[in-house]
Amino acid sequence: MSPTKEDDRVSNQISQARKIAQEFEFPAEDVRRATARFLKQLNEGLEKDGTSMCQIPSYVTKLPNGSEKGVCLAIDLGGTNLRVCSVDLHGDSTYSLTQSKVTIPRPLMSAPTYKDLFRFIALQMRQFMEKHHAADVEIWTSLLREGTITDDIRRRHLKSLGFTFSFTFDQHALNRGELLYWTKSFDIPDAVGRDPCAMLQEALDEQRLPLLVTALANDTVGTLAARAYTSPGRSSTVVGAIFGTGTNGAYMERISRITKLRSGQAYLGEDPDAVMALNTEWGGFDNKLEVLPTTRFDKELDEESVNPDDQHFEKRISGMYLGELLRRILVHLRQVDSRIFDMKVAEESLLHVPDSIDSSLLSLAVKDRSPDLDATRLAVSKVLGVKDVSETDARAIRILSEAIGRRAARLSSVAIAGVALQSGRLSATLATTSKPVDVSWGVGLNILTPLFYGVQSLWNLVARWLHVTVRTQTTSVTMQFSTLLSILAGAGLTSAHMAMTDPAPLRSKTNPNTSPGSADYSYSSPLSAGGSDYPCKGYLSLLGTSEAAPVAEWNAGGKYSVSLSSGASHGGGSCQISLSFDGGKTFKVIHSYVGGCPTEGGGDLGFTLPADTPSSDEAVLAWSWFNKVGNREMYMNCAVIKVSGGSGGAPMRCHRRETADPDLAQGQEVVPAVVLVLATQALVLVLVPGLGLGLGLVLVLVLGLALQALGLGLGLGLGLAPAPAPAPALAPALGLGLGLGLGLDLDLALALVVAIQAVALDLDLDLDRAVHLVYALAMTLSWSMLQSLDRRAGAVIAADCRRVVMKFSLSLSLSALALAGFLTPCLATVADIPGIFGPFYPLTPSPAGDITKFLKSRPSDFVHPGIWHTHEDLERIRNGVVEGREPWKTSFEAFSKDSYSRATYEMRGPKPVISRGSVSNYTTFTSDARAAWQNALMWYITRNDAHWNRSTTILDGWGSGLVDIIGTDRSLLIGLEGDLFVNAAEIMRWEGNWTEAGAKWQGGSGFSIQLYWLFSRQSVGIGQANYGMASIKALLSFAVYLDDVVLYNYAINEYLNNPCAGLYSMFEPETGQSSESGRDQSHTMTGIGWAALAARVAQSQGSDLYSQGNDLLLKGAEYTAKFNLNETIEYDPKWFRCEAVLVNGPWAAISQDKRGVTASNPMWDIVYYQYVVKRGREAPWTSKAKQTVGMEGRLTGSDHPSWGGLIWAY
Repeated sequence: MSPTKEDDRVSNQISQARKIAQEFEFPAEDVRRATARFLKQLNEGLEKDGTSMCQIPSYVTKLPNGSEKGVCLAIDLGGTNLRVCSVDLHGDSTYSLTQSKVTIPRPLMSAPTYKDLFRFIALQMRQFMEKHHAADVEIWTSLLREGTITDDIRRRHLKSLGFTFSFTFDQHALNRGELLYWTKSFDIPDAVGRDPCAMLQEALDEQRLPLLVTALANDTVGTLAARAYTSPGRSSTVVGAIFGTGTNGAYMERISRITKLRSGQAYLGEDPDAVMALNTEWGGFDNKLEVLPTTRFDKELDEESVNPDDQHFEKRISGMYLGELLRRILVHLRQVDSRIFDMKVAEESLLHVPDSIDSSLLSLAVKDRSPDLDATRLAVSKVLGVKDVSETDARAIRILSEAIGRRAARLSSVAIAGVALQSGRLSATLATTSKPVDVSWGVGLNILTPLFYGVQSLWNLVARWLHVTVRTQTTSVTMQFSTLLSILAGAGLTSAHMAMTDPAPLRSKTNPNTSPGSADYSYSSPLSAGGSDYPCKGYLSLLGTSEAAPVAEWNAGGKYSVSLSSGASHGGGSCQISLSFDGGKTFKVIHSYVGGCPTEGGGDLGFTLPADTPSSDEAVLAWSWFNKVGNREMYMNCAVIKVSGGSGGAPMRCHRRETADPDLAQGQEVVPAVVLVLATQALVLVLVPGLGLGLGLVLVLVLGLALQALGLGLGLGLGLAPAPAPAPALAPALGLGLGLGLGLDLDLALALVVAIQAVALDLDLDLDRAVHLVYALAMTLSWSMLQSLDRRAGAVIAADCRRVVMKFSLSLSLSALALAGFLTPCLATVADIPGIFGPFYPLTPSPAGDITKFLKSRPSDFVHPGIWHTHEDLERIRNGVVEGREPWKTSFEAFSKDSYSRATYEMRGPKPVISRGSVSNYTTFTSDARAAWQNALMWYITRNDAHWNRSTTILDGWGSGLVDIIGTDRSLLIGLEGDLFVNAAEIMRWEGNWTEAGAKWQGGSGFSIQLYWLFSRQSVGIGQANYGMASIKALLSFAVYLDDVVLYNYAINEYLNNPCAGLYSMFEPETGQSSESGRDQSHTMTGIGWAALAARVAQSQGSDLYSQGNDLLLKGAEYTAKFNLNETIEYDPKWFRCEAVLVNGPWAAISQDKRGVTASNPMWDIVYYQYVVKRGREAPWTSKAKQTVGMEGRLTGSDHPSWGGLIWAY
């Protein structure tokens, strides 16, 4: 019988399927060639960053052995699903698991901000805990309500949480990393560059959950640890691999081969056999496509993916893409021959929808061995939404699925074989072929397991090639073992920071006196930023107990050393060895290392115990360290030792430091500037009987100045202050005199502060008024002290100490100020000792209430870009222009024609010195700053690199060339022009990948150095009214750019609480009358605009200051707009906040000077768009003022940014 037309059609269908299947062939020889290239790229990743395979250190230096115990929670953020679970490790290689799983909504994968995704995660965690750990949630909620959270309570009640983050991140420590880029169809730009742990912790804290993220792991490292835990004592696990939505692998590498660490975070163990788990990120293997097989369908898929020309290896293996490959082949076959399939495909069929097929369809087709392929036919019908699927259709789909899966499996063998060879773990196995190689691989459930249908034969293929036996372990749900890392951290299997190991610190796991179960496994972590666990991580309460028994006996005059663990040294820094003989109240420094401490790889710090050290059975030895690279943090470990003192019992004298930095050892005299020296020496308490406290302190002040004149360098003072709330009792507080060669200004500032407040107490003056006066005085004098410190010590202080010294000096001044006499029940301390980044809290009762919700806790809290424009703002601006929508279209047309927006703008600077006077290069800087900002916006909108070059050339030029800002009005100059300057830098740095020329915090020229020392420092002395608000809004901008927590919190507090320039002092709370309404209308409107700009910065950082005081800023705008639109308005001559500090104030009547709404004050747009458009508020007078001005153009000068229709519109 001759074949029919139907037979021919069926034969053609199968033939076409087989023909395409041949394109997916990947023979053994190609596997070998690809493996050789894989090995080459693995080693490139060990040498440097930025390679195809990142080879990211995990800081896991040992694998578990099955004996580990503990209960921990975990979150696994994968490419498709989110899992949360609770794991109980039993200590015998077994475990109990409770978990829940939810599919991640697709909109969250490309959400406008990372907060949307992480809030979803935290909500799932809350639901899980309320179901499985309800008691823990209830107790924590109760503690939060009572406000009794201490560090000890945190240690006892916070549960450790492991976070599996299945995307590419650079790991800086066990619990800290940085997202490098998204994969697996995720695309949330503002998350890139952020710490996944910090983003998750922020969301968990919002949910008020008793959780602390203690471990960050890529899923591959978790898989590796999982196999090691469940299969101890057999063979060493070589690789942990993931084959699911994406693909990746991890293995243990010798630290000596990870050479890139030597120039980076400097982690290198002394043991030549020491190892560390590396996250390979092998999904990026061969991105240049030199050895990977590539079909036309691979090319199409890549071009239309969210990350074109990237992750080619992953796109040929993982479940995210294999279904899409099949869909594209089926579409292609129907385009070639519309009748090739029997199945009926409607227009609404998912066959026409990209990414609509997942890999489960391929798995089912491969697994289906029934004669008529009924299971496959049914699945195709349901998944694709088609009808009448024939057996021939199903057979063709099976042929294609097998080809796609076979290629994926063979490509997977490249990674497994490459890592097995790279690990160096095969030498022993090759000598004893009976010992198998252990491979742990995790897969997505029911996604890829059947697809890799011949997976055991695949490993056997690898085994025959390597001449070994391969034993595999499928870990279908590996996520729970990433949380194992948070338990293993306590077992010493991970490494993060340096820590003192000998003498054994209090509560360390190496201290023989530590009670069972109470060891602090995080004692290598820094002190709390707020100083709550200073000193000694809060463990001095153990003194007098058996846990504080001496761990060493030392003799005065003997040579001793402190041993440090190997860990992330963060580039070294400065550290000290000190002793306390009064239970930690004061420490006396016996040896200091300025720069280069600790050295890489830990080691010993040797020193001589001074011969005059007194005897003590319970002396506290402290090792303190300020790191150099990364966040400025303070580390402190303390041990109890017994000291046999020197003869005569003389008091221990101060001893000089040495430097570990060869650059400082070239005959320079280093000024005593290390923080512990400042914090612990020269504290003197004097009380003069028979005199009032205030008059007594005036006498003390005179004595202090006399001693300074004699060169003795010692200031004296005493004050009384209430303890921080809620404790009602008064507590003595010292006025700190810290001469020590640092100069007169410090002692003068502190002694004057104490004296003035005490005189106010003696004379029964108005304390609120006295507080305001003293606060302003303290700010002025403390900043004067800092300038003196720069003049006296700046040239010789080690580069890496400059910022630490400046920050600590300011915080010390303000802390002494707070302790020395703010005699009000609501006193709160300035919580910045000893931490460098502790937040500032309001020192007086605030009409804003609790402002802590607006404050930052750590540098990672900052959003970037995040000054005037977030990424979303910039996209809104660009889209409005590109789409030709109003008001962006018309405003941009004018903006782009402005001379300062042109890429051909001729730079007028830089100049070494500028001032707001007759010198003065003022307009030179003004013009260049505006051109830098406007060109930055032009670049973002047009993507014309000429604008990028113009903006960054200006930034680098002034950053390198500006030496000083002088004149009595310099803070106003900085407040006006500095804003434009730093906003340009923020856009170019975070959106344009601009890197500052010579930009290093520690020394050298560069934009950040100039911004910090020349701009930020000279703006802290806040002036009155609009003058002060100019400084405040600029300080907020500077702080965001610099990730400066202290500066930001200080500026927020000033915005809300400054008695002369803050929001509540600028505007009368009921009417909105401005404190300058009686002066003139120009300054009044300027102040409103600057207050709106400051609130804009806070808004970019996630804080709503616009709503403060029931829209107080809007009230001020409405009051001023109504009067300047020639309407009659009530004026209260009795309402003023600053009395004589205002120019010619107070005023009996509202001023007619410069009355009227004109284009000379372009501040109405920002108020209108923020309140009327964004918030839907009624603001008739502001709306009319905006209408009167029309479209904002550029204002001559830089009082305001202008162009409101372009940059503020919603």
